[in-house]
Amino acid sequence: MNASRHTGFATPVFDSQRAFRVIMDAMARPGSLQHMPIDLTPPDGVPLAAAATVLALCDFETALWVSPDIQNAREIEDYCVFQTGCTRAKTARQAHFAIVNLAVSQLRLNDFNHGTANYPDTSTTLIVNVPALTGGRPHTLSGPGINGTAGFDVSGLPGDFADQSALNRATFPLGVDIIFCAGSHILALPRSTKIKAH
Repeated sequence: MNASRHTGFATPVFDSQRAFRVIMDAMARPGSLQHMPIDLTPPDGVPLAAAATVLALCDFETALWVSPDIQNAREIEDYCVFQTGCTRAKTARQAHFAIVNLAVSQLRLNDFNHGTANYPDTSTTLIVNVPALTGGRPHTLSGPGINGTAGFDVSGLPGDFADQSALNRATFPLGVDIIFCAGSHILALPRSTKIKAH
């Protein structure tokens, strides 16, 4: 990794707090577009918002898995480990956090850890890089944090995403949470969100 070219948070405590607040706002309001007001330079293959999310959420007690299909996957993993002190998950199911890029990787929610009855919070949080957070197949969201219903049209989703999400939601409080990233913006879908495709 070229440390002079790839930078993390300029002010780690302050930037981490700002990024964490953005993530919490996104999780509290599923489907809402949130801007990540952070200045950093991650390796190619991971957008700024995804890198900031990892840096805000990962630490030495968490394991990160980067899909090997992603360009520069090893470099991205090295960057995240260096910046956060996190460990490397050997498999997707062992990960507390996972980075997936829908331009090159398939999204299979069942490949990841859904937690246990005693420890549902040990499930994987997916950080999913997408071409855009709009312009894809229309879906409708409902559930906690949503006033009535909300629109959702993230680009690049698999055709069976609504079905996968229904299976994920059916095991609540188990299940994975998803943070979609494009450029400097994020959009989150907690496991409690109901998704209907049109």
